Amino acid sequence: MQENDTNPRPTKIGYIASAGGHLTELDQIRTSLESFPSFLVTYDSAKIRGLDEPTYYFPDTGASPTKLVTRLPNMKKILQHEDPDLLITTGAELAIPFILIAKLREIRTIFIESLCRIDEPSVTGAICYHFADEFYVQWRNLLDVYGHKATYRGQVV
Repeated sequence: MQENDTNPRPTKIGYIASAGGHLTELDQIRTSLESFPSFLVTYDSAKIRGLDEPTYYFPDTGASPTKLVTRLPNMKKILQHEDPDLLITTGAELAIPFILIAKLREIRTIFIESLCRIDEPSVTGAICYHFADEFYVQWRNLLDVYGHKATYRGQVV
């Protein structure tokens, strides 16, 4: 079937989060947007195996930039294969390379700072603030910490 202006392709969303609290927060968003085609990228964990949607698992790199860099080719392949219109991430370190690759591919990006960040930014948030198309904080006082690009719309959870 051929696409036309009256029947555009639905928005495809890529969700990026490390396992644990970041993924728990992202799940709240995924639930409210479940009508959109999507995929998830997270760290490999037995606790989250068997999710319904397409899921890509990476070994946990911790805070090792070297390990993250070695995975860049696979990250690029995922975005080429899935061809999302939007990436939404709550962090942590997986968010950085995916947002950078998405920017190069002109994919719209949204970063949501973790709920546990009340008074100071996360390292991931401080980096992604400069590259994400939209940047949300879950505590009003972080608006002053981050600056004009940050938006507060309440808490995800």
